[in-house]
This record gives sequence, structure tokens and C-alpha cells, in this order.
Amino acid sequence: MKRALVFGGMALLLTLSASLMASCGDDKADQPPIDLQQQDRDRITQMVTDYVTALRDRDMTRAQAQLPEGVPSATVTKAMNTVRDEGFQLVEIGGIAPNSEGATATLQLTDKSGKVVTRVLEFRIEDGQWRLWSPQLKLPA
Repeated sequence: MKRALVFGGMALLLTLSASLMASCGDDKADQPPIDLQQQDRDRITQMVTDYVTALRDRDMTRAQAQLPEGVPSATVTKAMNTVRDEGFQLVEIGGIAPNSEGATATLQLTDKSGKVVTRVLEFRIEDGQWRLWSPQLKLPA
């Protein structure tokens, strides 16, 4: 699905590499991937679109609605500033792949100079709902 939306702040929301996850001692890494249905893939695609649009529009409420409860507004503001400063535009959402804890989505973006950039976002189910999730989010203890 192609979209021409401004996107950014992905540095805060990047997926850690598999080797980094393994080094954290995550026992779930040994479990099989979850079974993603088409409705899950559609929901994740919509969440990416909603989040990107919210960052572009600097809409804190809509951006935080895609994240786990408790992500500080300063984290979202930093993502919004990255959208503005780097000029990321979302070109394509693809490569939605399940893992043992949720799923990842691969995003193709362009920066303000037109250079292609690839980012990966993680998604997990929290209280029965998909949420954009990343170990870099600063959640309260």
C-alpha cells in the first residue's frame, strides 16, 4: 500500500535487531510466531498510517492512541520534530511479519533529499489491542 505521508521519529521506534533481542535473554524468542490473520495485517497497516498522519499533523492525542499507555508526550514530540526536521515521507508499508510477541512492519520512506530509508516498527497486543511498541519507548516503571 503506497502512501505519500510525512513520517519520522522512527529512531525512537525502531525494532532492535534479532541479535540484540537474543542478548536480552528473551525466552519468548524461542517460541513460534503468532498466527497473524488478515484483519491483524489490516489493523497494523491502518495504525502505521494513523501514526504517520498524527506525527505529520502534530496531533499528540492521535499519535499516543497508537502507543502503549504511559508513553511520555516528550517522546512523541521528539518524533514529531524528527518528521519536521528530516522530512520523512512514507512511501510504502509492507513486510508485515509475525514474531513470538507480535509483529513487525517494514516501512519504505524518503527523506527530504529523496534518499530511500527503510525502518521497521514493532507491534504487540496489549489488553487485547494492537499497539505500536518498541523497547526504546520510555514507559513508567
